[in-house]
Amino acid sequence: VNRRFFWNKFMLKDLIDSKDPEADIWITPIMQGFIQIERFNLLPDHDHPATTSTAIHDKSSTEQRDRNEFGLLLIARRSRFRAGTRYKRRGIDKSGSCANFVETEQIATYNNHVLSFVVTRGSVPLFWSQPGIQYRPPPVIDKGQEDTQAALGKHFNELVSIYGDLIIISLIDHVGREKVIHDAFMKNIITYNSPNLTFVSFDFHEYWITSDKTPICQQTCVMRVNCMDCLDRTNVVQAAIARVVLETQLRKLGCLLPEQSLPACCRLQWQGMWANCGDAISRQYAGTDALKGDFTRTGERNVKGVMKDGYNSANRDTYRQAVIDVMLGNPATEESHLLNLKRKIRQQLQKEDEWSAQREESAAHVISHCQRLIVPEDEQQVAGWMLINPQF
Repeated sequence: VNRRFFWNKFMLKDLIDSKDPEADIWITPIMQGFIQIERFNLLPDHDHPATTSTAIHDKSSTEQRDRNEFGLLLIARRSRFRAGTRYKRRGIDKSGSCANFVETEQIATYNNHVLSFVVTRGSVPLFWSQPGIQYRPPPVIDKGQEDTQAALGKHFNELVSIYGDLIIISLIDHVGREKVIHDAFMKNIITYNSPNLTFVSFDFHEYWITSDKTPICQQTCVMRVNCMDCLDRTNVVQAAIARVVLETQLRKLGCLLPEQSLPACCRLQWQGMWANCGDAISRQYAGTDALKGDFTRTGERNVKGVMKDGYNSANRDTYRQAVIDVMLGNPATEESHLLNLKRKIRQQLQKEDEWSAQREESAAHVISHCQRLIVPEDEQQVAGWMLINPQF
């Protein structure tokens, strides 16, 4: 089991440490992320071969259909290290683990061929945070370059040992509130100066990239894509890269002509898979669906999508950090203490509410008793008032 994605490892610790073979059946690793499997037909509906009642034509039709169909599996695995919610877990820790690190794999199957493409995402590997409770607080660099270089080196050394050479694609804005992160990231990458890294930085909101390079048959490096949250811009760019790779793979297999792209029906189905993946990862990290989901699904932005993004931006972070820390066995954090404090306050308020109810019931009994003692039976009480001792 890959330890990075074994989310319930702490919960199964006693069973794992027992080393009892009879306990193995109860040790079921759980992964957090996303998975979707679809079948695609490269022929438009009106071009599907007609079937007849004869066995020969049925067999021919089936073979022709199989030649024009391929399967696609999209799976995203979230790392359990430095796990948490958006504004509670940013950047890197001293062990080299980054927040919201996700490995996404697109697997295409055609006849007996299996083709895989892997791409990763993760928070900017710096010590940074966004303190405050206001909407979109400005980012702050928390530690100096010496500490950052040590952690950044551990992070990239581990990725290179797992995936080989890396292409780092940074989508952070070069101006505005994100500039401080962009400049610090660029400075630390230049200082790190590793031959295993290729760094590409462009402003998502200002540029678009295309590539005319001849594709290769084997993936020799992995792209690590990030923006500020590693959710919205990251998902759009990863989907664009994955589409180019998928079309290249299908051309290599002869499913598409040299200059042919995915048919419209396949393209919409494929875009839906990547949009679903982006929504799932966003819900796990930020609490709501991904922004720019309309672009991933349809290839264009619309007014409804922009309005939905504004709503999600204001509501997409929650206090789930304490629950995640408890599940993963992480040390107690500020969120855990806050959760305990809220629980104690609720218990105290509940006790006070119970005492208040008891006092009101007791006061009602006293009034009723006094009324029977003071008011004669042949008279009727019209009104009254009650004086209560504050110490009662």
